[in-house]
Amino acid sequence: MEYACVAWNPYLIQDIKALKSVQRRFTKRLPDTEKLTYQRLRILELDSLELRRVRADLLFTYKLVFGLINASLHDFLYHASTKLDEVSPPQFRNGQ
Repeated sequence: MEYACVAWNPYLIQDIKALKSVQRRFTKRLPDTEKLTYQRLRILELDSLELRRVRADLLFTYKLVFGLINASLHDFLYHASTKLDEVSPPQFRNGQ
């Protein structure tokens, strides 16, 4: 569920719920966890899938910015504004 999550990171609520469901079904099958609810991840010392995806995104961004991977920052980000006096946050490219 984490392999290449930077590339396929879900953003639709239905996809996120589907992934959580897979994790929940798996952890319920472990001994002594079927009756636990929200404590299950804490008792198993697991982070939520959302937190793990955020960490992976941050690590990828760090590597991208500091040139630790063979990719260009400009392949992933661009400025939406073309005016020099107008500052806008970088936007992600859509599959380009």
